[in-house]
Amino acid sequence: MRFYIDMINESEPLYVPSLRKRRPTNNKGDNDDRVDDDAVVKLIVERFATSAMRDRLITPNPFQVKEMRLSATDVETLQHHRQELLGDTSSQKIQQQEGRWDPNQSSSSSSSSSPSMEGIQFTTGAVDFPGLKIDSHVICGVQQRPSSSVQDDHDNDAEWLVPPYEFNVLRATQTASGSRPMVWLFDKLAGTKSEVPATGPQSRSLTVAGIVRRRADGALMLRYQSTAQVEFQFSRRLLKLLPLGQTQTERLGSQALSRAVRKEVQDCMQACRSYLMK
Repeated sequence: MRFYIDMINESEPLYVPSLRKRRPTNNKGDNDDRVDDDAVVKLIVERFATSAMRDRLITPNPFQVKEMRLSATDVETLQHHRQELLGDTSSQKIQQQEGRWDPNQSSSSSSSSSPSMEGIQFTTGAVDFPGLKIDSHVICGVQQRPSSSVQDDHDNDAEWLVPPYEFNVLRATQTASGSRPMVWLFDKLAGTKSEVPATGPQSRSLTVAGIVRRRADGALMLRYQSTAQVEFQFSRRLLKLLPLGQTQTERLGSQALSRAVRKEVQDCMQACRSYLMK
């Protein structure tokens, strides 16, 4: 059983140069009160580069984010997750997009030149199913990707102002609350508290978040590109316990996850706007 997310979300404009009226200079020639578009954009870029902005991009509660060190194995796992979600099992295409692929180099030497990756951990907002609420405790890798390496269906409308952040989930631990039968069923499916050996959910989640400049008027906006896949593997006996059929459960589960992600993104956008424009 698989649940999918594939969406793009954009904020209302953070700043639109063409709408900011410049006041005329006074009789003394003093023009300090005029709006300087370049200065505003520079300030936004400087704030975007901070860890405070990075944390607000992934959670509306940035003060709960904790930094951690990723092992070499963790980084390799994250690179594999990224390739799976982007539908490219060979690393050559990604390396070519980033301008760092050399057919004469080994894969290990190529990966060493990839953008540096940090580790963070936090708790996401709850996902609500009928009779069930699920919280996720997440560990992910984060790095700034070259803009040219980010697949974007809206390239004709806007361009990344600065290299966006990419959040790649390494591990996610779920806890469930709600009606006892639904919690019991979730624990059985997820293998969280089952006495019978079970295979837990296999999660892949990739979020690219940053600021884009709209080509039409130069407006600056926040953009999120989210792709995720959660797969459960369990016996037919447990599958028969589902109150709905597998197809409908997958459809409703994907919709519930999408709603939860969209709400989380909207809350993150508000936190980012408040930080950038304060």
